[in-house]
Order: sequence, then C-alpha cells, then structure tokens
Amino acid sequence: MDILGRRKFLQALQEQQKERGMTIVLATNIPEGLETYADKILLLNRGRQLLFSETSNFLDGNRDLAGAVAERLERL
Repeated sequence: MDILGRRKFLQALQEQQKERGMTIVLATNIPEGLETYADKILLLNRGRQLLFSETSNFLDGNRDLAGAVAERLERL
C-alpha cells in the first residue's frame, strides 16, 4: 500500500472506531505514523510478548513510534 493509501485506510479505520465505539486490532511490521492512531501498543518478538503499554508510555520521549520500536528491539 502506498503512503497516501495507507493514510486514507488508517483514517477510515479511525472514523469507524469513533462512530461505532469498536476496538480495532492492527497487526503491522511498519509502525511509522501509527502513534496518531494507536491507543495501546503490543510488541511481539517471535510470537512472544515483549511489551503491552499505552502508546504515550511506550514512546517515552521518542517523537515517533518507529524510533521507539527500534530502540526496544535493539535492547534484545
């Protein structure tokens, strides 16, 4: 999916979530830009849970989710 298509897709999911009050689980290996949409983060490595956290707590000073994920994975 290209950048604009991905943005439109995520915006549509967010609109549906707000309108219907539903939970959306999005699995991706491309975390860039998701900090705008995700309330919680579940980080898995080889099927094992490394972290489950509120997005704001997980970012912990990072400006973007991709940087925070990279830092966490580098510590393994």
